[in-house]
Amino acid sequence: MGIVLIAKVFFELSYDSFYKDIDRVYTINTWYSHQGDEHDYGQVSGAVSVGFMEEVPGVECGTRTTYVFNGDTYLDEDGNKLKATLVCADTCFFKVFDRPILAGDPVKVLGKWGSVMVSRSFAEKLIDSSPSAQNDRRTAQNGRRTAQNDRRTPQNDRRTPQNDNNVILSAAKNLSSVIGKQIANADMDGLKMTIEGVFEDFPKNGSLDYDILLSMDTYGKQSTDNWLGNDRYKGYVKLMPGVDPNTLSDAIRKMQEAHQPLERIEAQGTSLRYFLKPFSTLHTSDSDVKSQVILLSIVAALLILISLLNYILIVISSMVKRSKEVGVRKCYGAEGRHIYGMLSKEALLHIVLSLAIAAVIIFAGRGIVENLLGVPFQTLLVPQSIMAIAAVLAFVLVISIVVPAELYQRIPVYAALKNYTENSRNWKLGLLGVQVLINVFLVVMMLIIGRQYQKVSNADTGYDYKNLYYFDMFDGDRQALVRAAETLRGLPEVTGVAASYNLPFQGSNGDNVYLPDDDRELFNIADQYECSDGFYDLMGIEFLEGRAPRDSSEIVVDEKFVAKMAEFTDWSDGAVGKLVFITGHDRSGDTGRRYFTISGIYKPYLIGNLTGVDNRPSALFYGEIGSMTSWMPHTLFKIDSSASPQNDKKNRWNDSRSVILRRSKTDEGSPALQKVKEALEQALEGREINIVSYEEQMRAAYADSKKIRNTMALGAVFSLLIALLGLIGFIKDESLRRSKEMAVRKINGATTRDILSVFAKDIMKLSAVMAVIACVAAYFVAHKWLEQFAEKVSLNPLYFIGGAVLVLLIVLGVVVLNCLRIARANPVESLKNE
Repeated sequence: MGIVLIAKVFFELSYDSFYKDIDRVYTINTWYSHQGDEHDYGQVSGAVSVGFMEEVPGVECGTRTTYVFNGDTYLDEDGNKLKATLVCADTCFFKVFDRPILAGDPVKVLGKWGSVMVSRSFAEKLIDSSPSAQNDRRTAQNGRRTAQNDRRTPQNDRRTPQNDNNVILSAAKNLSSVIGKQIANADMDGLKMTIEGVFEDFPKNGSLDYDILLSMDTYGKQSTDNWLGNDRYKGYVKLMPGVDPNTLSDAIRKMQEAHQPLERIEAQGTSLRYFLKPFSTLHTSDSDVKSQVILLSIVAALLILISLLNYILIVISSMVKRSKEVGVRKCYGAEGRHIYGMLSKEALLHIVLSLAIAAVIIFAGRGIVENLLGVPFQTLLVPQSIMAIAAVLAFVLVISIVVPAELYQRIPVYAALKNYTENSRNWKLGLLGVQVLINVFLVVMMLIIGRQYQKVSNADTGYDYKNLYYFDMFDGDRQALVRAAETLRGLPEVTGVAASYNLPFQGSNGDNVYLPDDDRELFNIADQYECSDGFYDLMGIEFLEGRAPRDSSEIVVDEKFVAKMAEFTDWSDGAVGKLVFITGHDRSGDTGRRYFTISGIYKPYLIGNLTGVDNRPSALFYGEIGSMTSWMPHTLFKIDSSASPQNDKKNRWNDSRSVILRRSKTDEGSPALQKVKEALEQALEGREINIVSYEEQMRAAYADSKKIRNTMALGAVFSLLIALLGLIGFIKDESLRRSKEMAVRKINGATTRDILSVFAKDIMKLSAVMAVIACVAAYFVAHKWLEQFAEKVSLNPLYFIGGAVLVLLIVLGVVVLNCLRIARANPVESLKNE
């Protein structure tokens, strides 16, 4: 388990190290300050990356990417569906991020409208899905059947399937065969993209993982050439050798002044500047990754340490038995190097056997490993993790040799031959104490992490997502949305339907707020965009004042919006009925602002999740399927599998406006849910309907916390088992060494309880001290780990007391059970040989 965790840690730390000149690659970040609020943002407007390359001295080249389609399903020329991730990229992409090019010229491909570069794996999937490849597979299968049936010419028949397999293999390798083929996104199948190049896949330990790169020229110039707003692009630059990014601030400012109205922006109390972050630390600087690396490192180190301590404990316990052997060897001329050689062979054998058993365990539990760590174990074996594992094994081997060898060398020959019985009890007690410390630490951390996961996964979000489902339609087909909503309302299983542009757990884009006759840009909000009638009831969003909007001229805001507005104007008579302008919503084509009337104030709800809370004020707009100002891709609904058609009539909505959400009292595999899916597939013929549980998506947001909890639990279980094995060995050794002492005590009137207390007293005293130290260490580690959560559990003393008491009770139980035999033994049996 230690090896697996070490591999995971160094896999995470090795992210993006495979790129050439990675130390010269930086991401362009935006620093934004308005009315005292400061934010860092990892995206920029379309023209910024190109501006860096052309106007900032010291920048060798720059590139940008942006996502285009919401769906990840792509169709080939034969209508086969393939999953892939696509971004728009410009001609300099591979100059910044070097990947082997297997076919085509990326500069020409990414500079041509509608052209794409695809990854090797995507190209191979295209080849495998082609009719010729399917025919080859059928031919190969037929060849195998021929070989099995015709036993008269087995050699020839064996050659047939082998040759057919070679045909398939060669076809898969012939990646250039995909050049000229066309693909289309399932949500926009009218846009045909032509494959004109193939690149090697991005490794799994990379921050970028794209299957398709679409030429940036395909995207609109009004976006790609834009200098302000629409900051949807990821920007990257490669600096010239020796250039310090901190020296570029003046040149960056000069570039901004040439293209952005900085004076006007700053007059409104806003600051906007760009700065560079090393791309090599993009992954490892993430707070979640940091926490994961630290905790997994601790568990791995403690597991290996406790195993090593146990090994040394066994060696020390066997010193009495092996002292004569060492003495005899010394009498026959054995020197220190001979003792080292003897123990080296033993330790090396144990290491090899351990690795063999570990390999079997990892293979047998590969499903558990992949579930805990997110990738198969073999994927974790990057050069950095292999070197780390080798270093740990070397360390374990050296300690396993040096410690016992030094102890054995110190035994005098005459003492060894005179029944050497040096009391090594203090050594063994110390090692046991460290093992107790490790176990208390792991158990306490397991309790705290488990409780935190339970808290965030069941936290009050301010809206009700239980039994709620949704599916997405990203192609903007409004009539299809209307048909979907009408179909859902006609089902007795469905108790509520609505539609929305955005879902709360997905986070939010930002827009700015203005008041009438006021040119000041007041503050930035989390814009949740349009939603249909019924959305608020379906989500359980509570109104504090007013009502939901009834047409596109109205807007609802949360309580934080009103509180923030109090810094700029007097709304003491109430916010309902006031006019505001929100940037990004003036789509009427007029040059003037389009003001919205506030119709209601709702109680703030959680936007994002508890590891990434958006604390900005928020607003929701009115939208209607079939005649809305912006299309709403998310359709939500709730299902009650116990509903009858008669009972459902009173729950149906007469209003035809809805984003598709659904609430349900059923599970994913229920007949009710299957019936809903079938009805939608029939109403929306030709579309792939993927119904998603909102509740599952919320749980997925905390998947990393769950994995850490499970890893910590496994670590605690393994650590406890190892420590208990050591404890059992220690007690048996002590029982044997002190058997005559215990016999004399019993003859002099000692009871079973007295004998047990002799063995347990010192162990429990030391264990209690170590438990206190472990609790202190766990407090600081847990406090640091909890910093990543907006809502966290309090570090209640009960977690520490409970974890410590649990381990101490287990230790005490093992001591008592293993000492009962000697406590109840006949003292004559121990003394009869004296």
